Amino acid sequence: MKIISICKKCKGTGSITACKFIKKPCPACKGTGKMTKHLSEIKYEEQNKFFLHS
Repeated sequence: MKIISICKKCKGTGSITACKFIKKPCPACKGTGKMTKHLSEIKYEEQNKFFLHS
């Protein structure tokens, strides 16, 4: 099962700032601001967050 989520690298904006003033499209989501992820990937990330914070 795939889920559309907000890109973590650019936080949904679609562009990243390089050298504080140059804006370029995000390479992870190709400028869209959204990413498709598998449900298993999200569960794995949540488990890692839980173990890191405890």
